[in-house]
Amino acid sequence: MGKNKRTIIDYIYPPRCPICDDILEEGKNIPCLRCRHHIRYITSPRCMKCGKQIEDEYTEYCYDCLKTKHYYTKGIAVWSYQDCIKQSIYNFKYNNKRENSKFYINEILRIYEKQIRQWKADVIIPIPLHRIRERRRGYNQARLIADGISRQLEIPVNNNILIRTINTRPQKELNDKERIKNLAGAFALTDTFKKSHTSHNIKKAILIDDIYTTGATMDICAKLLRESGFEEIYYICVCTGKGY
Repeated sequence: MGKNKRTIIDYIYPPRCPICDDILEEGKNIPCLRCRHHIRYITSPRCMKCGKQIEDEYTEYCYDCLKTKHYYTKGIAVWSYQDCIKQSIYNFKYNNKRENSKFYINEILRIYEKQIRQWKADVIIPIPLHRIRERRRGYNQARLIADGISRQLEIPVNNNILIRTINTRPQKELNDKERIKNLAGAFALTDTFKKSHTSHNIKKAILIDDIYTTGATMDICAKLLRESGFEEIYYICVCTGKGY
């Protein structure tokens, strides 16, 4: 949350708060003061599996993780998926606010850099978009975050391991059972990776996405990676749902 240093470009396109999108006053921190008081960071106690916020400090796992077998090893997120961060993510994905990714990346690393380094991952894998959706949007938001983390931590990104084979309905429109059904067969390992991965010593991966709710997307992708020989699969998300 460092100070902004204005350039000529900043005066033409003034910096905006990545949460509410209001123009920031010169010299003010990111995000704006109002949003800083409203966004809810994930703090202890966290679920030891998915990283969601939980209320009971004597409980190790959230309700979902107690009843669900996950294929990933562990996950982390920065914020609870609530009103103001919801709008920020919406703008990031659908209103071409790619610059929001810088704030997300900075906060991910500010809070979790030590933990991420301890994972000793071989590769970062952004959750892929279907080619139709990515062409329409112009970018994959998960890839922007993955590339930023990669540059800071020097962990390579590989966009040629997973592919989205079905242009599914948005998960936010569905309930838990519908989400699982919606994603059935939606992801696959690329032919290139299936032919070549046995010759590469990559066993630990970090999956990147913007939102984690039920974990259906992460589990499907993690299952594919485990079946291909990966031993540990972690994930990083910008925000996550409730753990209680």
